Amino acid sequence: MRVRKRYFKSLTQLRESRISLWIKESGTRKAQYLSGIKYASSLERYQTKDIEKLRQKLAVIHPMGRM
Repeated sequence: MRVRKRYFKSLTQLRESRISLWIKESGTRKAQYLSGIKYASSLERYQTKDIEKLRQKLAVIHPMGRM
């Protein structure tokens, strides 16, 4: 019998990751419509622009990235 690997800890995590992907692909308004969220300001916590910038900076500074 095969054991399936769980990629998500909960359905909430799945929903949050899907919303963040919709924001990246389609923009805030479309993601708001698809997710059923009433106010666009509620989507601010799902935006990952700052994380991407930090990841790029870390790649430059990290010792394993210099090799």
